[in-house]
Amino acid sequence: MKAPQVIVGIGDAPGSGPTLRWAVTEAARRGQALRIVHAARPDACHSAEHPEVLALDHAVRVVTAAVEEARRSAPGVRVIPEPVLGCPAATLVAAAGRHDLLVVGDRERTGPATAVRGSTCRQVALRARSSVAVVRGRAGPETGPVAVGYDGSPAAESVLVSAFESAAARRCALTVIRASRFPPPGPADGPHSAKVLTAVTVRGALAADARRAVAPLADKYPDVAVDILITGDDPAGALVAASREARLVVIGAPGAGGVVGGQRDSVGLQLLRHSGCPVLIARP
Repeated sequence: MKAPQVIVGIGDAPGSGPTLRWAVTEAARRGQALRIVHAARPDACHSAEHPEVLALDHAVRVVTAAVEEARRSAPGVRVIPEPVLGCPAATLVAAAGRHDLLVVGDRERTGPATAVRGSTCRQVALRARSSVAVVRGRAGPETGPVAVGYDGSPAAESVLVSAFESAAARRCALTVIRASRFPPPGPADGPHSAKVLTAVTVRGALAADARRAVAPLADKYPDVAVDILITGDDPAGALVAASREARLVVIGAPGAGGVVGGQRDSVGLQLLRHSGCPVLIARP
């Protein structure tokens, strides 16, 4: 079995700069090779006499420049160039094995005159076998904690593992967010009203469940400070709010304790549109 790699899909400069830099840093952090992929579509060069040749030449130039930048910034990282012809999303999905990490940007040009405005990252997030990092949000040094969305499902525990690993590698704190709608008390509700008691009971049960899930991982990663946040906000809103201060938000893939599904209003897709920092879609 081949060693895991960080595989980054890049578009035309300058849009891919933050994505490439994030991928280089992550490959160095993991001690893994970095594969730089640019998939050019010949149909974007339809006016040319030999569109395949023109498209591939373009891909080679884009990848060569990215490889040079990666090697300058992280000389110890093995960099593998991969200029290809094809659909960007399909190429990236096919390139990554289960244990690789796919890195994509949220707003890039992925080939000559092909503006995808997030469609590539959405397709990759939905279809990839591997974990996917979507680079978006503020630039500059990493600050703040890693945040993770936890929904209490058995599969969500593998998402917690990825979050702890990410926080430990970054030597930062971890915020575990359990968001669930429970009836908020109104102005007329006294301290012993049914709504207040229900909210307190639900919040307590959610907190206890989160502590139970976190406990073995907190023992394994004693240097990671953990904060458990229980909120009655909707999950998407809670994660977007956390992303404004976090350096990374970790969520589950379809069927893995956090939905990045096809619904227009799904938690994952809302986060991909509005997150203030990179998003890691963790697959077990």
